[in-house]
Amino acid sequence: MTVFTLEPVDVLFFRDGRPMDASLAGHGDAWPLPTVLSAAIHAALHRAGFQSVHRHRLGRNGQIFSENREKEGRQFGSVRCAGPFPVRQDQTWFFPAPQDLLSSFRTPQNNFSLQPAFAPSRQTDWVQTSSLPSPLRFAIANLRPPEKDAFRPQWLSQKDWEAYLQPTASPATDYLQDQDFMDTEATVGIAIDPNTQTTETGRFYSAYYLRLRPGWFLGAMAEAPDKEFQDPQTGTNDLIQALFAHGESEWIVGGQQRLCRVRPISSSDTT
Repeated sequence: MTVFTLEPVDVLFFRDGRPMDASLAGHGDAWPLPTVLSAAIHAALHRAGFQSVHRHRLGRNGQIFSENREKEGRQFGSVRCAGPFPVRQDQTWFFPAPQDLLSSFRTPQNNFSLQPAFAPSRQTDWVQTSSLPSPLRFAIANLRPPEKDAFRPQWLSQKDWEAYLQPTASPATDYLQDQDFMDTEATVGIAIDPNTQTTETGRFYSAYYLRLRPGWFLGAMAEAPDKEFQDPQTGTNDLIQALFAHGESEWIVGGQQRLCRVRPISSSDTT
């Protein structure tokens, strides 16, 4: 998959399902879902105007029985993508922290995550006292004592994620909260009449936008092999690689036509 970063040129708006009327603000400052990335990739591919791409048609064996069968069908159905994830300027990638990670992170010695709640000498007794259905044998529990200041990070660096997956995991050292790399920016605007596309007198709205802090990017990866496409410059059938044939690109990401500079990076540049 092609690895790339997105650098916003302004604030970004990722609206959820809540309304933007009266006293309700538009909450568009959350970290974007993978569907936002997929939509941005599809929009970039359509704007690129690639010729001779495969159309994914409806019907049995992909046959559409209509007069416009050559024009119908969905383009770019082979797009696969992952992300976006926070990426620091030093090319350190961060991924969502596991939900079972309950360490306090405030002491050098900690139990890294939820663990089977048994001691080796009690394995036999545990099976007799547990109410778990077969074939489950061991309950999972937090073995740390209760504490008021328990803290769980929202993002782990790739290095700490790899350490978490090991049987003897060591404490994480490079972790983040949302506020470490992004801020919320509020603004007020005038409502637009959808019929006339003019401002509505007396109607205003407020909205929250996401602003990345300096030195942070959105990182992602994608591929789109097309069985009918062949890029004349690169000789590849991957539409994503063809998008970056001339280096960086510009994509519209999220709502309100917000722009991002998109740069491909090699796998050797990531940690």
